[in-house]
Amino acid sequence: LLDQAIFCLERPRSRLAQEYRKLATEIRRANLEDRVGALEFLEDVGRRVRSRRALPRGLEDQVSEIIKRHSTNGEILRQVARLRKRQRKWADAIGLLNQAISNGLVDSDSLLARAEARFAIGDKREALLDVLHLFRLTEVSSFDLQPAARLLTEMDGPTNAILESPAIGALDAWEITSIVQELESRPADLAVAEKLLRRALGTKQSANAARFAYNQLAICLIGQGKFLEAKVEIRQPQPESLHFDIYDRFNYAMAEWADTKCLPIELFRDVLSLHDERAALSGANYHQCIAIAFWAVGNLDESLQECGRAGESVRVQGAAFSC
Repeated sequence: LLDQAIFCLERPRSRLAQEYRKLATEIRRANLEDRVGALEFLEDVGRRVRSRRALPRGLEDQVSEIIKRHSTNGEILRQVARLRKRQRKWADAIGLLNQAISNGLVDSDSLLARAEARFAIGDKREALLDVLHLFRLTEVSSFDLQPAARLLTEMDGPTNAILESPAIGALDAWEITSIVQELESRPADLAVAEKLLRRALGTKQSANAARFAYNQLAICLIGQGKFLEAKVEIRQPQPESLHFDIYDRFNYAMAEWADTKCLPIELFRDVLSLHDERAALSGANYHQCIAIAFWAVGNLDESLQECGRAGESVRVQGAAFSC
């Protein structure tokens, strides 16, 4: 056995080593009294659920045993809560998350999971309290901030909480723009989105991140009726690697139209000249914007075709924020 153990250490990719690791994992998962074993068992159940594979026999008895033996372990309780959420057993999930949080696991993962479960049963008041608590935490990744921002807007919560979040300061421009996209559906939230984007543009970021942030800022300004400001921002001096691309030209044309109350046909022609060069672009938002450009220059047939493509994109990919 000692020789086999040394062999496995020296050749970790060998068949024998793989069989030993598999056996060790199965032994750990069978020992539900052990913290690591319980976690590995629950993670395996989660993978089986996601891949729609057969679940272990006697699963509920095993889960009940885990809850009983690890009633003060927040990490394990949260794992069980994830399983209950997948089963749509919201009350059970909330109870387990309450235990996990009361035992010290007060992080963004736990708060977001409980907020989602509470929102699912219609308890918006308590869900909102969890989301606001999350935004007061110092360490939160954009992976939790983005769905939290989405949930906040769905509950008509105060989006100023996002601006005041200490975790926002640690995000880069890409991460901030991903959060901003959750704020574009309500006109009342566009002022918050604008402030977040200006904060992002005030930090060091890549050329591509800056271009996308400027694009989102122009949309926010147009949405607030700040058409002249939008035109100024779109033409803002930018790094040499940034160019006045099709998105900038379309946004500028829309801002010009709203600002002057006169349809800028030549600007929309410029948009379509770039559309011919970038035929690979797609998505409901893109097709709808190009439909407007074709309509503006009087090409109704192409406009209707683009509307059809936009509708097909919505059917396949879902709705998207659009011009």
